[in-house]
Amino acid sequence: MSAEENTEKSEISVKSDVNSPGKSNASSGAKSETSKSTQSGERKPRRNYPPRKRYYNKNKSNKSTENSNASASKSKFQKVTVLVPLFNEDESLSKLTKQIDETFNKISTNYEILFVDDGSTDKSLQVIKDLARSNNKIKYISFRKNYGKSAALNVGFKMQPVML
Repeated sequence: MSAEENTEKSEISVKSDVNSPGKSNASSGAKSETSKSTQSGERKPRRNYPPRKRYYNKNKSNKSTENSNASASKSKFQKVTVLVPLFNEDESLSKLTKQIDETFNKISTNYEILFVDDGSTDKSLQVIKDLARSNNKIKYISFRKNYGKSAALNVGFKMQPVML
């Protein structure tokens, strides 16, 4: 054997000794100590996070509730559009329209209702047309076939507001 072959074999044996299962190195010893410390009941120290930001007051006084009631009657919106996607809802449309009317009349806000008929096969479109004739705040869009709720919402969002 030459001197080069002897040094290569000795390097290989040194490397195998380091990774051999009988021997433990510093990193494996550190891992076993930390796992033992968590098993013995000691806890790791908690991280120090910044305090949570509060978006509301916990202690509401009577003045704040009075102000919120007063602000509910005076809206800052010029006009509110209620977007209603629907598919085969002919029985509930008149009740829904009545509830929306009552709610917005209580808070005296200018509003409109936009129905998007998603290709209904029942009498939904006829009911909407009848409601639109009797109430000028009701608008509608009708699809020829069912494209789905997301398509109906997308078309409703893209509609430009109609100023009264």
